[in-house]
Amino acid sequence: MRVFVNGESKELSGTPSLAELITQLDLPAARIAVELNRVVVRRNEWSNTILHDGDRIEIVHFVGGGISSAFICGCFVLWFVIKLEFMHVNSSYSPIIAR
Repeated sequence: MRVFVNGESKELSGTPSLAELITQLDLPAARIAVELNRVVVRRNEWSNTILHDGDRIEIVHFVGGGISSAFICGCFVLWFVIKLEFMHVNSSYSPIIAR
C-alpha cells in the first residue's frame, strides 16, 4: 500500500493504523499533530484509524527552542485548535470570517 506522508510517497505493508505508522516513523506521539486527508485526527483516535492506499498524511512536529520556534509552534497549535473547533461545531472547514 502506498500513502503520502508530508508529500513524500511511503510504501506500507498490510493495513496499518495511524498509530502504527507513527510508531514505524519513530515519532514522539506527545509532540505531533496529524491530519489525514485534510481532516485533523485526534490522538485518541489514532489506533482506530486504519490507513488506505492513497491516503495523505500531514504530520506537524512541535519543537522547543528560541523565541521564533515558540512563536511558530504557537501558530501551529492555534491553527489546529481552530480547525478542530470548526470540525466540532460545523463538521466542515468554514473560514472564521464566514461563521
